Amino acid sequence: MNQLINLIRNYPDQLNVIVAAIALFVSLLSVGLTVFTVLLQRSHNFKSLTPIANFFLSDYENRIALALRNTGVGPLIVEKITASNEKCEKSDILS
Repeated sequence: MNQLINLIRNYPDQLNVIVAAIALFVSLLSVGLTVFTVLLQRSHNFKSLTPIANFFLSDYENRIALALRNTGVGPLIVEKITASNEKCEKSDILS
């Protein structure tokens, strides 16, 4: 303990430089960790806010119904729907 007190008394400028260097290192480390956690949060937000499209098929006596439901959290935007069998393809499901 005496050696530490003597070091502080005899070399105060060098001790200030060491403390400043340690403070700089800690601040740079905290900035790096902040950037890393922001990137992780952005990735998590993108993955958790994705739409999930589920198709439900109902077969009644005289008709067949197909329902589309968004079971995810984000918005589901449907731009085009085509119905096809092996022979033909139609963009209008009702006809």
